[in-house]
Amino acid sequence: MFKRLMPVSDFQRVVRFDDYDLAANRAGVLSVRQRWNFVALRLVEHLLGLLTVCFIGMWIIDTLHYLPFIHYVPDPGLIGMAFVVVLILTAVLYGLHVRPAFSKSVESIKGKLIKRDLVAPNVLPLAELMISSIPFYVHYSVFGVLEEGAIYQAYYLKRSKRIGGNQLLSLELLEPAPPNDEYDFE
Repeated sequence: MFKRLMPVSDFQRVVRFDDYDLAANRAGVLSVRQRWNFVALRLVEHLLGLLTVCFIGMWIIDTLHYLPFIHYVPDPGLIGMAFVVVLILTAVLYGLHVRPAFSKSVESIKGKLIKRDLVAPNVLPLAELMISSIPFYVHYSVFGVLEEGAIYQAYYLKRSKRIGGNQLLSLELLEPAPPNDEYDFE
């Protein structure tokens, strides 16, 4: 069921895709490995969201209990019902957010790669790449491997900037960067 990543080049190893991923992305879908990684990451995000909502709810209930003019003591059945409602809402949102993994949602763009320096917090070692006019935020190891000015075909999932921007899935080098004439001493 789970396929191991089998890159055939250093480029694929750094960007984290293999030929099976690339073939599936060309067809507009996620590969089996990419799909289950996507589903697992969304599950973790939603479970952390559920935990956060439950923690905030319990903190509010605890605060209401200690206020001198309220003295509210909730019924355990009411707390259980609230938890079930939040759990159902989380499951519905999870289902909506996981849909792209099972549909034809992979988009592609062809264009020149432009590297941009990104001043990010110290905890996030990210850099920004632009292929044509589409921005991608990638790890610095990916940033260093790609040639600026080369023509790439990029396969990605479209996502909001609020959740990190477009998710780069795989890349194909179509044309290498033209030679730089700055260092030509002839």
